[in-house]
Amino acid sequence: MVVKKLELAVILPAFNEEQTIAKTIANLKSVVPRAEIVVVDNASNDKTHEIALRTKVTVLSEPRRGKGFAVQRGFDFALSKGAEVIAIIDADNTYEVEKFPHAVNLISNSGFDMVTGVRVPASREVDRDPQEQPHFRFGHKAGNKLFISLSNFLLPTGIRDVLSGWRVMSRRFVASFPGDAKGFEIEAQLNSHAYSVNAALVNLDVPYFARPSGSVSKLNTYRDGLRILRTTMRNFRNDRPVFAFSLLALPWAIATVYFLYLPLASYFEDGLVPYLPRFVAAVGTFLISALLWISGVLLERMRQIRVTTTLRIFHENTL
Repeated sequence: MVVKKLELAVILPAFNEEQTIAKTIANLKSVVPRAEIVVVDNASNDKTHEIALRTKVTVLSEPRRGKGFAVQRGFDFALSKGAEVIAIIDADNTYEVEKFPHAVNLISNSGFDMVTGVRVPASREVDRDPQEQPHFRFGHKAGNKLFISLSNFLLPTGIRDVLSGWRVMSRRFVASFPGDAKGFEIEAQLNSHAYSVNAALVNLDVPYFARPSGSVSKLNTYRDGLRILRTTMRNFRNDRPVFAFSLLALPWAIATVYFLYLPLASYFEDGLVPYLPRFVAAVGTFLISALLWISGVLLERMRQIRVTTTLRIFHENTL
C-alpha cells in the first residue's frame, strides 16, 4: 500500500499541559493549516490528552516519561506518514509560530536540514496575563548561557540557541537521527547529529513569551542541567575524539616535560642521572599521555565508521 506523503508534520511533546495545549494547537492551525499536528502525550496525569483529542489532531501516547522518548515517538509517526518536513515545538504556548511557513520553505526549497528558533524574549500584546511567569528562571537563564558557550566551543555548529525547543527539520535529517535521548537532552542530541552529518543549518529569531499563570515548567534546573551537561560532554567525546583526548593528554604531557627537565639537564651536563624518581615519574606521565592520545585516534576511526553509516541513511532520504 502506498502511503500518502505529507509536506509538514508538527510534533508537540506534552506532559501536563492542559493550560496551554489548546492555544498552542490553535496557533499552529492558523499558520500551517495543512500540517499534520501530532500531540505526543507523555504520560500526563491531567486533562492534556482529552483536550488535545477535542481539537481534532492526531494524539499519540508515550508511556515512558521523558521529552526525548516523546519526540522520538513523534518522529517515528511522522516518518511512517511520509512527512517531508518535520517540526517540533513545545506545547506550553511560549514560542511564536508565525515563522513556521518561512522555515518550511527554507527546508523544502533552500536545501537546509534544520532551522532553529532562537528565543527572543517578548511580551504578549493582547490578553496579557499580569501573573505570568518570567521568561527564564535565573537558573535556566544562567544554564542556557553556559550551554551555548560550551556547545559552540566543543561542537561548533553555528546554532545560536542550543536548547531551543523550536526546530524544523528535513526528512533525511530526522530519518538518520539515532534517537537515544530520554529527556531534555534531546536538543543536545539534535545538535550533535547536525555536527556529525555536517547538516546545513540556519537560525531564525523567534519571539519567546513567558508562561501564563498556572503553567509550570517541567525542566528541573539542576537535575536536568547536569543530564544535559553530561550529554554535551559525551557528544564532544564521541564527535571529536582526537581533540577531546588530546585535551586530556595535554596536562600529562606538560607533567612529562616538568619531571624530565632536571634528569635530562643533569645527564647532558655530567652524564649522570641523579634524579631517578623524577625520571621514572616522567616515563609514567608520558605513557599516560601517549595512551590517551592513541585512544582518541582509535575512537576517531570508530567515529568515521559510524558517521559513514549515518551519512548513507542521510543521503538515502534526500528530498
